[in-house]
Amino acid sequence: MENTRLAAKLDLLRRRLTALSPGLLALSGGLDSRVLAHLAWSWELEFRAVHVRGPHVPPAETAYALAWAASLGKTLEILDVDPLAHEGVCVNDKTRCYHCKKAMFQSLGAWAERLGLSCMIEGSQASDATVYRPGRQALAELGIVSPMAEVDLSKPELRAIARSTGMADPEQAARPCLLTRLEYGLRPTQDMLAHLAACEAELAVMGLLDFRLRMHRDGRAVLQVSMTEAGLAERLARPISEALQRHGLGHAELLVTGSVSGYFDN
Repeated sequence: MENTRLAAKLDLLRRRLTALSPGLLALSGGLDSRVLAHLAWSWELEFRAVHVRGPHVPPAETAYALAWAASLGKTLEILDVDPLAHEGVCVNDKTRCYHCKKAMFQSLGAWAERLGLSCMIEGSQASDATVYRPGRQALAELGIVSPMAEVDLSKPELRAIARSTGMADPEQAARPCLLTRLEYGLRPTQDMLAHLAACEAELAVMGLLDFRLRMHRDGRAVLQVSMTEAGLAERLARPISEALQRHGLGHAELLVTGSVSGYFDN
């Protein structure tokens, strides 16, 4: 029954994407947008993939997205966007994601228009509707299509699709943009985000996978890890501390939680 339901959703998605093509596909490099791109390409539909690069995106994420597309023989175009040029983002209140998404997709829209493409799609899925996502409002206002959400594909279903189609890294953990690491009210700077990205990259090389570095307005840093990573984080306490010092982040409190998502929204 589950396989039948999933097959029906995939059939709906294929028909929807066929109707939408040709178009521009926003590819962050996360699992959701990779599944969308993989399916569109495997169905030989005409979508140009573009990745937004900016101070809010860890360089490792951009490198991963480029390498993944190249492994499939596909071209991933890069569009540089600086959301910190927008005061609505820099104020960093609870509407930040709305302003950031709007800035990014307005830039993508201008690019699509120059290419003569009237449709833009992105990888939101049904599970996103269950959590705080103010960026969805910006997508709706700009007419951006979220075809996987439209056909009710959930995150577990996307992982199942990734496994069944042989996609690389089907269990890829979510890595939202660097702005989510900052407490609301803390004004972001390029330097701050660069240090966060570099430090998180070092921790990932050490073996940590499901974690976030959080910065509070009072200067406190918190290393948030999932329960499955707690033991490793404790064993790595010294090299973690050294990495934090190298990037000017000082000492970080270790916080073990069931989920590392939504820290400042809870």
